[in-house]
Amino acid sequence: MSESSGKALSSVISLVVSLGILAAAGGGFVLLQNLKDPPVQKDKADEAPEVKVDWVRVHQEGFNVEADGLVVPHREIALPAEVAGQIVSKNPNCRAGNFVQKGDFLYGVDQADYELEVQRLGNEIEQSDAMIGEVESEITGNYELQLLSNDDVEVKQSELDRQEKLNATNATSDSELDAARSQLIQSKNSQQALLNQENLLRARKTRLEKAKMLVETQLERANLDLERTTVKSPISGVIVEDLVEQDDYVQKGAVLVRIEDTSKAEIQCKLEMQDLYWIWANQVESGSEPSPGKPFQLPRAERVLVKYRLVGLKDQEYTWKGRLDRFDGFGLDERTRTVPCRVVVDEPTQASGEGPPALLRGMYVTVQIHCQPSYTLVRIPSDALRPGNQVWRVRDNVLDIVDTEMVRMIPPTAESRDKPMALLRIRDSELVDGDQVVISPLPYVSSGLKVDASHIGDGQQSTGKESNRNTSQDPLEPGDGSDNGSEQSSANETGS
Repeated sequence: MSESSGKALSSVISLVVSLGILAAAGGGFVLLQNLKDPPVQKDKADEAPEVKVDWVRVHQEGFNVEADGLVVPHREIALPAEVAGQIVSKNPNCRAGNFVQKGDFLYGVDQADYELEVQRLGNEIEQSDAMIGEVESEITGNYELQLLSNDDVEVKQSELDRQEKLNATNATSDSELDAARSQLIQSKNSQQALLNQENLLRARKTRLEKAKMLVETQLERANLDLERTTVKSPISGVIVEDLVEQDDYVQKGAVLVRIEDTSKAEIQCKLEMQDLYWIWANQVESGSEPSPGKPFQLPRAERVLVKYRLVGLKDQEYTWKGRLDRFDGFGLDERTRTVPCRVVVDEPTQASGEGPPALLRGMYVTVQIHCQPSYTLVRIPSDALRPGNQVWRVRDNVLDIVDTEMVRMIPPTAESRDKPMALLRIRDSELVDGDQVVISPLPYVSSGLKVDASHIGDGQQSTGKESNRNTSQDPLEPGDGSDNGSEQSSANETGS
């Protein structure tokens, strides 16, 4: 009984303590409620949220398209042996890596056989001249005999006429008349034989002259082969590979040396279709004359910069001026879905700054192509670009959501406070120079929303002329603003 009474008493005490704690908490809550002032209800529709804005500026400097490139030879010549023979001499400078000038001696092939051939054909020509001279002498003698034969025919004709007159008066017999006729016939036969002989002599002379011409042609070929025993460099360039040595025997057509033409350099690069769109836009501006192959040719862009940066050296960048020349083949690469192109550098040895003396094959470079489309372009801070390429425009403290067409991101400038800028294409008056765009976040947004705009700068609008002057830069000068696909992707993520 005592244990049961103790447990009941403990339960009652616990319940009382719990009720006391709850009563104290409720009293405290009521007291605090009475001490706090009731909140003032505000009309959300009448509240104008504060936003930070920046200016829209007209962009007149165009923009640059960048692509990675690889330097390749403008052309590489495989110089073959044009005649067979033993290499009897070789220029000591004819080694891989050495530079040779156009016309420099490289190899000498044994000339003995070719000199003998030239001598033999020269003797044949002399023999032909002698035979032609003999025929000409025979023709001259035949001509003299023809003159005598003509005189003999005239005499025999006169004798026949006289015999016919005498026979008509019975002064001579018929046998004498027949003898006169026979002599005249013999004279005419001799005359015709001389004519036939003359024709044969002239035909023989023609045949000998043709044979002489054939030998002269062979002599020209032999002299040409003799000249070809001396192998000279057809271009100025660097020897890439020398394949034969002195005392080697080479066959006609065997490659002796490979020479790379260094007068120009080319860069293999691949452009995306959206980049080519703006290059084609330049072609529309130029208004060049149409041609059947124009739709299949790459527009020539003259304002191209080729940049090379030495690995490990900060700010060591070297540039060359080039031009976009042609497609490298035709069509898109099936793997990368890009268009292979070729850039030509006409002066590969004219680099800006100290460093590589020339563009060398195998260099990885950056190709920068300047585009100046005729479309109206504006630039805004990248913070003002929203997902879906939307912009929150502010006019008279009223916000409107504007859909835009983004061209690309351009690198930071002093004007943009070292932040990337978004380049937009404007079709109507959706954005004009001097408009304000929101760069700060908002919890909710809708067209027609009233806002309290404050400029992030000094609060004064920059004129288009000032902004153009601040950002203008020759796109062919080293260190100019450029862009690429990675910058555009990162800027889109920032805008999002």
